[in-house]
Amino acid sequence: VWAKEYPEKANLFVSKKKLSHDFFETLPESSLKAVATRTCAGDILNACANDLPHLLTGSADLFESVKNYIQDGGDFSADNYQGRNLFFGIREHAMGSVLNGIAYDGFFRPSGSTFFVFSDYLKPALRVAALSHLPVIYFFSHDSIAVGEDGPTHQPIEQLAGLRSMPNVYVFRPADIDETIACFELALKRTEGPSVLVLSRQDLPKLLLPSSEIRQNALKGAYIVKEEEDALERILIATGSEVSLALQVAESLGATIRVISMPCVEVFLKQDQSYQESILPASCTQRIALESGSAQPWYRFVGLKGLVIGIDSFGKSAPGLVLAEKFELTVDQILCEIKGAFKL
Repeated sequence: VWAKEYPEKANLFVSKKKLSHDFFETLPESSLKAVATRTCAGDILNACANDLPHLLTGSADLFESVKNYIQDGGDFSADNYQGRNLFFGIREHAMGSVLNGIAYDGFFRPSGSTFFVFSDYLKPALRVAALSHLPVIYFFSHDSIAVGEDGPTHQPIEQLAGLRSMPNVYVFRPADIDETIACFELALKRTEGPSVLVLSRQDLPKLLLPSSEIRQNALKGAYIVKEEEDALERILIATGSEVSLALQVAESLGATIRVISMPCVEVFLKQDQSYQESILPASCTQRIALESGSAQPWYRFVGLKGLVIGIDSFGKSAPGLVLAEKFELTVDQILCEIKGAFKL
C-alpha cells in the first residue's frame, strides 16, 4: 500500500539498497598525511550515506569523539522521524538492543558507536546480534593504551581478545586510511552477523604501499605489508596502531623478516589454505605477534616457538608516549625482546 502511494520513495529504497560494485575502488588515492582511523571511518560512512538512504547511525553520547555522525542526515526525534542520527545518551546496552531491533526489520542498516573499552556494556546485545545473524556495524574508537591520561578505565586491554572469541563477530582493526576503507567495505557487505571496527584516536601514518594495493589486499584479512628481501627467517604480525611500529622494528632486523598486517583475523581464517600458507608459511617458525592488548589470541599464529608482545595488565594514567615506554612498546624495547627470544 505504501509503495503504491509513494512510488518514488519506494523505488529509491529498492534501487539504493546496495552501493555500485566499484564504489570503494573509485574513492580517491589517500594522501601521505597521518590521520586517525576514527576520522577515516567517519568520512567513509558519510561517503556511503550519500548513496545509501537506508544507512543509519547512532552513538552512546560520543558522536563528537567517534566521528560517525552523518553530516546531512538530520537528527532523529519525535519531531523528525526522517533523522538518520540517533542519540542514545550514555546507554550502550540500550543502544545495542535498539540497533538489533532495527536490524531485525531488515529495512534499514544500523550502526552505532562508543569508546572501545565501553563495548563491555553492550556485549549482551552484541551477542544477540551474533546469535541472530544481524548485520549491525559498530564504530569503537580509542583502541589502545594510547588514550593515555584518561587512565586504565578507558584503556582497552582484554576487549580485542574477548570480541574475537565471540562466534560470528568480525573484528576489524585497520592500520591506516586504506585499510579502513577495505574494512568498512567488508563490514557493509556482511549480512550474516555484526561487524566491529576498532579505531584509533591518535593519528596513524599511511602505509607506504599504493592505496589500491592495500585496499585490495586487506580484503583478505591479512597480507604482506613488507616483503623479505632475502631468504625468509622471521615473520612479524601486527594490527591497527601497531603496524607502523612493526615496520620500524623490521627496519632494524635485516632483510630476512616479513611484516604482516592482519586487520581482521576472522576474514583471514576464511581464506583458503593456500592463501594462508602464502602469508604464514609453516616452514617459518620464528614468528612475532605485536598488538597493544591481551597476548592470548595470538599464540595460535606464532606457535610454541614464537613470541607475542602485548599487554596483559591494566593500563596507567599517563601520556600515550610515556605508557608506550612503560609497557615496553617502543622500537628499542621491542627489538631487545625479539633479539633475546631468538638469540640474535
